[in-house]
Amino acid sequence: MNRLTQQLATTPAAWLQRDAPAAPVVLSSRIRLARNLAGMPFPNRATLRQRADVWSRTAAALNRTPDGPGATLLELPDLTAGDRQILAERHVISRDLTQNGRGSGLALIGSERLSLMINEEDHLRLQSLAPGLTLWERWQDIDRLDNRLGEALDFAFDPRLGFLTACPTNVGTGMRASVMLWLPGLALTDGLKPVLRAMSVMNLTVRGLFGEGTEALGFVLQFSNQSTLGESESQILQRLERVVRQLVWSEENARLRLASHSPARLLDLVGRAYGTLFYAHE
Repeated sequence: MNRLTQQLATTPAAWLQRDAPAAPVVLSSRIRLARNLAGMPFPNRATLRQRADVWSRTAAALNRTPDGPGATLLELPDLTAGDRQILAERHVISRDLTQNGRGSGLALIGSERLSLMINEEDHLRLQSLAPGLTLWERWQDIDRLDNRLGEALDFAFDPRLGFLTACPTNVGTGMRASVMLWLPGLALTDGLKPVLRAMSVMNLTVRGLFGEGTEALGFVLQFSNQSTLGESESQILQRLERVVRQLVWSEENARLRLASHSPARLLDLVGRAYGTLFYAHE
């Protein structure tokens, strides 16, 4: 096991903190930016040599940024299956990236809060991840890194469409802003289904714990913007934060109703969960 992932495996995830803004309803805020190098095929069409070129050019560009020289670069072939699982479970890399090989990997910049996936679906996926409802702080982090890398790398950009990406739904800003919420109150009071139906009208999408195509385990859901074209970054963030704050209010009220009107049911659910955790075996 890699020394870094071994250390991560024995410490709590950086995005899980009880004293974060809007916790414990909001578990984390994350912003990802998709960027590609001009004149280079997207990773799924690139040769091994081209992918290696993207890797080396990105590493050199990172070294020219203020925080870059202290970054930890991890290439996928150097990581065991256990290493990859730890990084994916901590939301540092995607499930898709764990399946990649030579030329793909990760740069951790300072801590888990700021990272960079290399040669996943796009050449670069910049990510800022932290506990609680901190979308604007995450945007400041990621925008600063994006500007610094953009000074050293020529990103694929069209004056009319914006940033060009492997998936058409990311064209434009290339930004995916997401907030992970824990919503047991709404789920147990039948208030979650109307919320999920309303998300598409608000141009938002709902995913499971590990993103697209995954289940909502333990009442944990990710809410994110559905499109990246036709809106500015600030408009996307304002709309998402407004919806999340309403969800926080609704969830807190649902929990109060459960505690006051169904205390026996609530205690039973908590007791069953505790018993499962206490008596579970590896």
